[in-house]
Amino acid sequence: MSVGRASSLTWFPLWIALGVVAVRRPWVWYVSMAVMLPVMAINVGNFTTGAWIG
Repeated sequence: MSVGRASSLTWFPLWIALGVVAVRRPWVWYVSMAVMLPVMAINVGNFTTGAWIG
């Protein structure tokens, strides 16, 4: 079983709920982007430098 697939299925309801709340309250979208974009940038840096290999 793929860990990536399992985690995607587990977190899927959270992303749907976040989208529903963000449509009703725009500040939720801005806060989530303020948190997610730096984390994504760190993950991209780790991937491109090969830190994900181990």
